Amino acid sequence: MVRKVKTPQLVEQQQLQGSGYVNNHLQSGDFWVVSRGAMVHCYRISDAKLVWSYQAQSSVYQGEVIADRLWLPSESGLLCLALSNGELLWQLPEFEGDVLAVSQNEMILVSKGDLQRLECRAVESGKLIWADDKLASARSCWAHDRYWILQLRDGELLCLSQQDQSIVWSNHLQQVIDNAGIHFCEYLGDCLVIHSGGELAALDIASNAVRWRFGLRDLSDLTALFAGGISVYCSVYQVCSDSDSVTYCYVLPGCVYQRLFRLRLSDGYLLEQFDMEDIPGLKIRALITADNDMFYAAAGNRLLNYDKRSHRVTYRYLDKNGAEFIGMHIAEGARTVTRDFETGRLHWFELPDLSPTTSAKQSEMALRSQFNCEQWQSLKELPLALYLLLIVTIGQRVDLADMMQAVKPQLQAMKKDQGPLVKALMTDLVAELKIALQKLVSLQPKFDHMIAIALTHLSICVDPGVAEGFKRTILQFADESAAALSSNHEMRPELQRTLLSLHSVFDL
Repeated sequence: MVRKVKTPQLVEQQQLQGSGYVNNHLQSGDFWVVSRGAMVHCYRISDAKLVWSYQAQSSVYQGEVIADRLWLPSESGLLCLALSNGELLWQLPEFEGDVLAVSQNEMILVSKGDLQRLECRAVESGKLIWADDKLASARSCWAHDRYWILQLRDGELLCLSQQDQSIVWSNHLQQVIDNAGIHFCEYLGDCLVIHSGGELAALDIASNAVRWRFGLRDLSDLTALFAGGISVYCSVYQVCSDSDSVTYCYVLPGCVYQRLFRLRLSDGYLLEQFDMEDIPGLKIRALITADNDMFYAAAGNRLLNYDKRSHRVTYRYLDKNGAEFIGMHIAEGARTVTRDFETGRLHWFELPDLSPTTSAKQSEMALRSQFNCEQWQSLKELPLALYLLLIVTIGQRVDLADMMQAVKPQLQAMKKDQGPLVKALMTDLVAELKIALQKLVSLQPKFDHMIAIALTHLSICVDPGVAEGFKRTILQFADESAAALSSNHEMRPELQRTLLSLHSVFDL
């Protein structure tokens, strides 16, 4: 289906039946399950159709789904439903507790009733396989091929053999990350990613060894933002790329403007970082990936699309109907469904087709695709680095409003440049000029170092003529800026020396 819309379009809205709390959704394939009070509903994402509804005897809680099986704890016991039609397959009226993890044949539950214990039961029948009252404090559990990974309430981590329940290894969260804050764990691939207060670590499941540590506070260009030990909640998302067999994760810190990091899971190497739109008062808390080329980030009723091929936010969407973009899922790259906690409304949105349609757009995309996101960001900020270097040279006080007034007309004029690289970069820069200036003014990096890195990235450009044209336009911007910063008709000697040095560095 060809999608002509330029921004997300609301195609369906339904009121979720039932009363009470709306639980987190569950998804398997095209099936999307959400419950409200004692009512359980299953929808198809692709066509927004209600497949079935189930009325439980009492309120149901957060459960688990795998393949065609759905397990839901409730006030009247544990339910097992067929996902395809909502048929009740079996129930345990006496069970009171939570479903923590499900594997192919077994599931782990924590009983909170008269028998407070950790239980392992068969997924097809609910039959008790084993129980351990010493592990009743289990908070989370993850199913590995051969192990159960448990997190206890005191922070202890245990690896249990699925075969005989023996303890393979034990550890503690504070041994992995030496941080007194609250720890969050994500089970990704073959490791447990633990994050707390802006620190991340990956614990290898097989060996119980810390595979890598990544400190967001240690990033040179973010030091100022973390001054004072700000505690940062990170959302971690795993993405597998079939094209190059690389598994990586996105890290979305809630307090770092709207910057997103992409780490390689095998060693924690920082692959890329993306600058998103700053939304005052709102922090991006949800992220979905449509494919390996783009992702969607949400904050409240705002939805952003970041296209990695073009290195920019392609649209910023505000839903005026108040739909909260929480619990989003993409179906066939074309449709997303969201839910509203307070009202119980469900919204289906058709997402736009972002593929280039004209030859000019295709050429621009081919040019952008020569660089990764970090390289594009570096080239985009090059004029600002030049301007700030000139200000530092003459010892002038940096004023954000004055800089905006001085550089914006020049950058807008550069957008009309016939050079394709200049045009694309300046179009992006003007759109986010205030945010980019705020970042550079607050962080005060070494601007000469920024310039050198940007020129190194420019060497990647496959067309030497395009690269040379970009250099000439940027140097002209520097010359005009230096002249404007001079208080008289004669250029100040220190500015002249800086310009001579820049011309030498640009090698033109």
